[in-house]
Amino acid sequence: AVHVSDNQWVHTGDSLVDIDARDYETSLARKKAGLAVSESNLKSAEAAFKLMTARLATAEATVKQSKSEAVASQANADKAAADLKRAEPLSKQAVLSQQEYDQVRAAATAAAATAAADRDKVLSDESKVAEARAQLDTVRAALEMVDAQIRQSDADLKAAELDVSYTRIVAPTNG
Repeated sequence: AVHVSDNQWVHTGDSLVDIDARDYETSLARKKAGLAVSESNLKSAEAAFKLMTARLATAEATVKQSKSEAVASQANADKAAADLKRAEPLSKQAVLSQQEYDQVRAAATAAAATAAADRDKVLSDESKVAEARAQLDTVRAALEMVDAQIRQSDADLKAAELDVSYTRIVAPTNG
């Protein structure tokens, strides 16, 4: 639409020409929606990051606990092995009954097995820490990607707003 005729007097800011803005406004609405989606993705990625940070802390605490349990189990195994070593000569001299010797040997075997199982649990738990760190790195990368998407969406939105502004031509000065 042309709002002035030839040689018509206009004031600064008067509308001279309007171009059909529907295509540009539709594009602007899409860009706003794209930015909203990106911002929603950011919130989701931030929540995932917090969750993975908590999981990593939990996994690290579990490793600490497993290591303590492994140390305790190893101490029990060492004591049981020492008890068995002391019981062997006593059993040969018939100072210790066969039943008592068998109990000491069984306790030593069980303590050694428990210590081995606890060492394996430490390795398993350390693997879970490594997995949690890898997942945290993945989420951190996703956060960076979403941040880049937001910057891109924001730039697209500004470009669409600029395009809409071009659909209305106004008088720059009186004349």
